[in-house]
Amino acid sequence: MAKFMEVISDVLSKSTGEIIGALFVAVGGWLIHRVRVFMKANKKLKQENERLNAEVIRLEGALREAESKNAEASNTEDARKWEKELRKAESRVQDEIQRRVELQRHFLAQQNELEHAQSELNRKDEALRKSESHEAEQSERITELQSQIEALQQELQRKDDALKESESRHVERVKELQSRIDSQAHELEQSKSRLKRKEESLRKMEIQKQDEARAKTELQKQLDALRANEPTDPQAQFELAQKYDRDKEYLKAVIWYLKAAEQGYAPAQNDLGVMYDNGKGVAQDYAEALKWYRKSAEQGNAFAQSNLGVMYEFAHGVSQDYAEAVKWYRKSAEQGNAQAQFNLGDMYDHGKGVKQDYTEAVKWFRKSAEQGNC
Repeated sequence: MAKFMEVISDVLSKSTGEIIGALFVAVGGWLIHRVRVFMKANKKLKQENERLNAEVIRLEGALREAESKNAEASNTEDARKWEKELRKAESRVQDEIQRRVELQRHFLAQQNELEHAQSELNRKDEALRKSESHEAEQSERITELQSQIEALQQELQRKDDALKESESRHVERVKELQSRIDSQAHELEQSKSRLKRKEESLRKMEIQKQDEARAKTELQKQLDALRANEPTDPQAQFELAQKYDRDKEYLKAVIWYLKAAEQGYAPAQNDLGVMYDNGKGVAQDYAEALKWYRKSAEQGNAFAQSNLGVMYEFAHGVSQDYAEAVKWYRKSAEQGNAQAQFNLGDMYDHGKGVKQDYTEAVKWFRKSAEQGNC
């Protein structure tokens, strides 16, 4: 039985078919072993039974002989001797009968065990047939499951391929989006840089406005301080402004140029335009400069006419207009302004605002040079 259990333990790790076959071999082997043991015991029992039968026959013969001799005995001593021999023979017969009964009981036990083993073998055989039937069903089920698994694997492969394709498209889309993000980030950085420059420019403009406001306030204070004894004659005001201009007190110069200019004094209007044109004493302002140049030029001031021509030629505070520049250069040049004569010659030399004419250019260059304008 222990050997059978070892075989059972040995096959537990095998497959279902192998386990069933191994179990069948183990059970069959065990039953064959038990049959052999039973047959051997049965043979031994038969031999022993034959020997007992022979011994019983021999003892019965001896007993009859003893009884015969006991009957023939002539004295008590011989009777006792044969009686003693008879009892011994009876005792051996009883022992042999008892052994025979024990062997018979053992034989019956072996026979019962064999019948039980045969029943167990039949049960195992039935279980084996059922297992084989179940195994066939399991095999069919396994085949069906394998088909389903293959179908699922194919579907999984298809979905995996689709997923890979989707991932590829997703990666391309991510790269595209990343590129757009990088581009937008670059544009954002540029926008931030432009915004920063604008903010800096606005800050500077704000500071400039604050400076102008302080300068106007200071100018107003000085005007108020000087108002009590300020000259009212525009020529005197102009001469005072020129004095401050030569002394580089530009703010005071602007104040007195403005006073004289507001009274229509042409030289003061021109010089006030120069102050705005060059940003001296005030913030540079071409529009304001143009305004005062025009007022002075319209009164025939040659310097203002020449300056107004420059504003039109170089688009300072006004749209570029060579013809208008030539007009004002000519007015000034005809009054003998050497710089205007040179500028008018340059316009003829390059054909700006007039038809190119080297003879006319040389004419005006010569007039300017004759006045010492290099």
